Amino acid sequence: MKKLRIFIKKYLPGPLIDILRLLRDKYFCVDYIRAILIYPLNMIKSFVVSKHYFPNPTDAAKRFFNYNYELLPNSFLRDQERGVANIDSAIEKTGLSIGYPAWNLLYYSLLCSLSDISREVVVIETGTNQGYSTIVLAQALNDINANGYVHTVDLSESNIELAKKNVEKAGLIKYVKFYKANAVAFLEDFAKKVKYVDFIFIDDLHEFSHIKKEFSIIYPRIVACNGKAYFDNTSQGGVRNALRFIKKAYPGDIIEFRNCSWNPPGNAIWQSY
Repeated sequence: MKKLRIFIKKYLPGPLIDILRLLRDKYFCVDYIRAILIYPLNMIKSFVVSKHYFPNPTDAAKRFFNYNYELLPNSFLRDQERGVANIDSAIEKTGLSIGYPAWNLLYYSLLCSLSDISREVVVIETGTNQGYSTIVLAQALNDINANGYVHTVDLSESNIELAKKNVEKAGLIKYVKFYKANAVAFLEDFAKKVKYVDFIFIDDLHEFSHIKKEFSIIYPRIVACNGKAYFDNTSQGGVRNALRFIKKAYPGDIIEFRNCSWNPPGNAIWQSY
């Protein structure tokens, strides 16, 4: 820590040091300053993976159908799953949601990672769809009696209206705020209004450049409270490439779960060192 202070004082220009001092309020930590210093080098190293496609043998759908519905964290979600036997019927009932067991992985990832619920909890979801993952996130807030909201954003007005109805039927509307916007524009605006983000579920446009942009915007707010970023469809394509970039360009750990979700399967969680 002492060496870092000496380096900053000796080599960084005065205006940048002033900015860093402003940023170092009670929510920011050494990881954030370190990331600012090492990001350019790590980003250069990451260029080699930015345009490659990484096929994976686990491309088959890993959404479960024959399971105990009582394991799901919300009764409305359980009712929606009854009678679902394949991907087609799943889409008809719950849209493009991640399904079981990914719903439970998402639920417990949020539920078990919130170490301080005495302050307002900030959760973001990009890609509301029909609101079923929103329900899972909101249920976690409800179950620990958290003070805060799931801020969920989608470009489709019809998706938002349907999601509102579903979240209301699930009994969790008081925990959710809905936004109709482009996710990148929303995050740019939202990041100016909050000092930290406890948890973000990035699940809208699964393209490399889009995910990289979303993560770069929200990264300082995640690091500010040692929060987490959660990703869907991680086994190949744009999300896979983005995760490889993030792993090299940002100081942090990624844990992947291949045996869940679908089209392509896989979920992953990122957290800073």
